[in-house]
Amino acid sequence: MIKEYRKTATIKAEQFDGNSRMIFEYDIFPDYSNEYLVYSIDTKEGPLIVQVGDWIVTGVEGEHWPIADDVFRKTYVEVGADEYIRTNAVTDLIIKWGADRGILPGNASKQLNKLVEEVGELAEGFNKNNQEQVKDSLGDMFVVMTLFARQNDLDISDCIQSAYETIKDRTGKTVNGVFVKEEDLTK
Repeated sequence: MIKEYRKTATIKAEQFDGNSRMIFEYDIFPDYSNEYLVYSIDTKEGPLIVQVGDWIVTGVEGEHWPIADDVFRKTYVEVGADEYIRTNAVTDLIIKWGADRGILPGNASKQLNKLVEEVGELAEGFNKNNQEQVKDSLGDMFVVMTLFARQNDLDISDCIQSAYETIKDRTGKTVNGVFVKEEDLTK
C-alpha cells in the first residue's frame, strides 16, 4: 500500500549563481571543455550537473547536492516563511472582512477606541486567569490593529517587521520582568 511521507530534517540551501566563493565552498567543478560552461558537484551518488539558478543543498551530514529551482520551490519552504505566509493570508482575510462590513476605509479613531476596549478586555481576562478571554482579546487586538494600520495606509506585517528591526539588536536588561533599554538604564 502506498503511504504519504513528509521530510522532517531541516536542510540549508543556497541558490547557485556561479560565483567563485560558491564554487570553492561546495567543491564545484567548472568544465570548460564543452561548447558551453558546465558545472558539476560531487555528491554521495557521484558527480551531478549543477546549473546557475539551481539550489545547492547541505544535508544533515554536511553532504551537498543540487536541486533544480522549480523542484526546490515546490518541495521546500524557508524556515519561518510558512508562518509568515500563514499570517499574511490571515491578514488578507481580516482586511476583506473589514471591507465587507464597511469598517474599511472607515474612521481610524473608532478603531483606536476599539483597540483600547480590547486591551481592557485583555487585562480583565489576565487578571481573572481566564485563558480563553486572553486568547480572544489578543486575537481581537490583532484584527483591530490590522484594520487600523490599513486605515492609516500601513501594512501590519510591515509594522511588525519594523518593530523587530528596531529591537533585534537592542541591549539592556530585564528589571522586575520588564526589559529596559540600555540607554534608559542610566537615567
